[in-house]
Order: sequence, then structure tokens, then C-alpha cells
Amino acid sequence: MITEGSNTFAAMPTRTWLRDPSDRFIGESFALVISSDGSRPWTFVEGTSLSIAEERNAFIPKIPAALVQPIRKPCPSQISTTSQ
Repeated sequence: MITEGSNTFAAMPTRTWLRDPSDRFIGESFALVISSDGSRPWTFVEGTSLSIAEERNAFIPKIPAALVQPIRKPCPSQISTTSQ
């Protein structure tokens, strides 16, 4: 966690599992977590939406350069549950 001005920031790794009758998919990303007073409430922003600087800067306070954001895999991994 990093505090800059009145905002506290954290990056939290996330994993999403999706399943259908024959396959499972796992997507890995992160959530940027922000508090404007260092306490409650916290705002969670899914990390994929932060990849375009113009969009990120339009609705999120300046993200500190010292905040290390987890490396995001570009697409979900597919785990086949059917034998070949």
C-alpha cells in the first residue's frame, strides 16, 4: 500500500474462473484499490480497464509511480477437461 496526498493505493492480484460443460478458463489480472481517506470506503477497479492511459487518467487519481502493479496475462488460459 502506498499513500500519496489523501489517497491510499494498493494493487491486488485477481483470478477469475469460468466453466462450461467441456472446458474451464482461468483469467488473471489485478484490481487497483483506492481509499480517499486511508480507511473506508475502498474502491476496487479491475486492472484490465487501466491499460489505456487516457481512460485511466480520466477517472482515477494519479497513480503513484512507486506502486508496483502485478503483471497481467493478456488472455485467459484454457484448461481442457476432455481427454484427447
